[in-house]
Amino acid sequence: MRVKYSYLEEQFKDYQSIFKKIAEVVKTGDFTLGKAVQEFEEKFANLLGARYGVGVNSGTDALFLFLTVIGVGPGSIELRNFTIAFRIVTISFGWR
Repeated sequence: MRVKYSYLEEQFKDYQSIFKKIAEVVKTGDFTLGKAVQEFEEKFANLLGARYGVGVNSGTDALFLFLTVIGVGPGSIELRNFTIAFRIVTISFGWR
């Protein structure tokens, strides 16, 4: 069986609609704490059946927020000697 390398065709099947929405956000400059972000957070929370959703700018920020919410703090994490760098950066510098 051949595994498909990319799913961009499926992801962007309706690319004109996606680009139109991006253009609307760019025109308003409302992409940080704006209406589009609030709508995304609400729709994502609804999709997950959660009360709230929070949009962040990166996976590192998402990991830091998650660790903070579950009560993990400095000195409470041990990592294997072979791990992904962003985890180390998040854990090492996140609580300074």
